[in-house]
Amino acid sequence: MSLKYRPEIDGLRAVAVLSVMIYHLKISLGGAALIPGGFLGVDLFFVLSGYLITLILLREKEETGRISFGQFYLRRVRRILPALFLVILVSLPAAWSLFLPSELARFAESIPAALFFYSNVFWFYVQGEYGAQSSLYQPLLHTWSLAIEEQFYLLFPLFVLIVPKRWFAPAAGVALVLMLGLAEATTQASPRISFFSPVSRAWELLAGSMLALAQLRGWTLGQGRRWAAVVPPVALAVVIASVSLISLDRVGHPGLATIPVVAATCALIWFMRPGEAVSRVLSIPAVVWIGKLSYSLYLWHYPIFAFGRISALGDPGPVDMVVWLILTFALSAAGYYLVERPFRFRLSAPRMGGGLAVMFVVILGFFGIVQTGVGLDQRTAKLDALYGDNEPDNEKLASQTWTYIEDIVEAAGAGSMLDNIPPRDAPDAQIFPDDARLKVLVVGDSHGKDMFNALHQNREASDGLAFVRFVMYVRWPGNQLKALRASPSYAAADVILIAQHYTPEGLARIPAAIEAFKADGKRVIVTGHRAVFRSPSELPIYDWYLRRNGEIADQDVVDRLAYKYEAPGARKDSVRLAEIAAAAGVPYLDVGLLACDDAAEMCDLTTPEGKKAMYDDHHWTLAGAAFYGRRAAEAGWFDVIAGD
Repeated sequence: MSLKYRPEIDGLRAVAVLSVMIYHLKISLGGAALIPGGFLGVDLFFVLSGYLITLILLREKEETGRISFGQFYLRRVRRILPALFLVILVSLPAAWSLFLPSELARFAESIPAALFFYSNVFWFYVQGEYGAQSSLYQPLLHTWSLAIEEQFYLLFPLFVLIVPKRWFAPAAGVALVLMLGLAEATTQASPRISFFSPVSRAWELLAGSMLALAQLRGWTLGQGRRWAAVVPPVALAVVIASVSLISLDRVGHPGLATIPVVAATCALIWFMRPGEAVSRVLSIPAVVWIGKLSYSLYLWHYPIFAFGRISALGDPGPVDMVVWLILTFALSAAGYYLVERPFRFRLSAPRMGGGLAVMFVVILGFFGIVQTGVGLDQRTAKLDALYGDNEPDNEKLASQTWTYIEDIVEAAGAGSMLDNIPPRDAPDAQIFPDDARLKVLVVGDSHGKDMFNALHQNREASDGLAFVRFVMYVRWPGNQLKALRASPSYAAADVILIAQHYTPEGLARIPAAIEAFKADGKRVIVTGHRAVFRSPSELPIYDWYLRRNGEIADQDVVDRLAYKYEAPGARKDSVRLAEIAAAAGVPYLDVGLLACDDAAEMCDLTTPEGKKAMYDDHHWTLAGAAFYGRRAAEAGWFDVIAGD
């Protein structure tokens, strides 16, 4: 069932995909990100998808009195799978040649998540504090949005079918409001959950659905008003302003803060008319062409950017990014004309199914090879020779830091690796030993994990201290603070040591958290922000230097380079934290000094034994934590913690 073609809709798709692509390039101008809100392009796609799919479904229901679920999902298969399979296929040899074993294993694990549309769930768990790698390294991470769309469309056709015509508008409207409320509440409680949740995104798709319903009902809703001509340029300005100014660091998304860009997209769809200014701009042939390629561009750009960053030994420059963009457009166009359109429009269902089956078997064969480990040893022989006794795989080093805590918790028979949540069969259990030692609860996120590892590995420096970790993220003093204060480990603790990756929001909430802890009779200690290092590539400084030079000629050279590439923001945060601690009358411990010596202009990124002290730009390896913990002991930290 055909719909009247609107070239300006493809123009909107072009705006959406270009916003996302520029955002993922991570271009910085004068220290500020270009298009910091480019991630909102995905939200534009959600609105457009809801609008177009609902038009198709409602028109089919009105014309035939039914919805053919088989035909609906066949159309989705033709639209989604050929291009997706092609991108995954082409990514396989690049991943095989560039990834370390744990990275390759994670890539392989992400393949079924992409194929079976649960990427949002997969990446929610993978991209937590556990991982060492930046999200920019993950070639298939962007498939989370496809997963959300397809999860929505598992249920939405049934909703369209069973809800009577006269009740569809109020039912969809109520669902939209409820989903928006849930999105805002979830974002306030846990932004990461909300970002990947189909529930938090459903209202955006439903907004498009409401437009489709209004159009099919023949509603005009202001289209004939004098001011209607003003709406498209204002709405486009809102979209451009949103992607240019909004940042995830400053707003809660998705939720109420997402309303302007969603409303503006709806206004553009509703009020644009052939011949008016915005419609003419969005209908320019080149813009329309980009819009037609938008799905392919979205699929191709992320793995190309990811592999480009992985292979670069220097900070990607303008030339690198231009090459990435050219390659993205070239492969997108080739895939669109040679694979996507034939599979979508020309091949019969059996031939399409056969082609997809062949690609599927090849992809699963790669997955099986990686899972069995065939040929992986030969791939890493050169790196093993280069690194010697050191571990080249930072994912393994990251995993060790968590296993250390997990083993402690398991040995204690209580709690969990992340939250120290007591088991159901022992609700009063806690991990602190039942003795006379001073009980120190290290509270924080992955930085708290590193601090716990540092102190616990050097616990012999003070026999009078016992250490336990409790995970806490930045949204203090909210539900997490309540959960902390209700936990058995908190009740048993004498000292609360705050060790956090501090954001502006987190810094603002620290004073209230300190006062809450003090009100409970706890001694409180604030630790500063650890040193953060930005190498000329996506690799940590140690790895970048080693792979560029082919050897570690002089460990001091690496440490002097580290001082050169130390990010200044962490220092500023530490100054603010020292002020907060002084105002609250609690001790402050400067974590940055554990790694860096300003007088010598050096920062130690390796232990005296030559082991990597960090597995990324700021997280400590287990060996690094032990090293920095020894420095903390030498600096008298244990005496401060003990109150001596």
